[in-house]
Amino acid sequence: MKFLDPTERVLFPVIISVRAETAQLLKEMASEMEISLDEALSAMAEDAVVGLSSGNKFFDDVYIPDQCSMDDLLKSIE
Repeated sequence: MKFLDPTERVLFPVIISVRAETAQLLKEMASEMEISLDEALSAMAEDAVVGLSSGNKFFDDVYIPDQCSMDDLLKSIE
């Protein structure tokens, strides 16, 4: 697990819903790693997004206007 400098932390409160069995496994995993459940979930979330790009390359050619008319909308779907 990568060391996270406390100044780099961003509070991102979430509520997740898991089965009781999954919650118990997560709790046991955190206990075995001698970290809090919060830290374990944070590490899993970070590992899940490692290597993902920011995605701007997919939307470089997309133009989103500040406003448009009904005619503009109709023309765009034709």
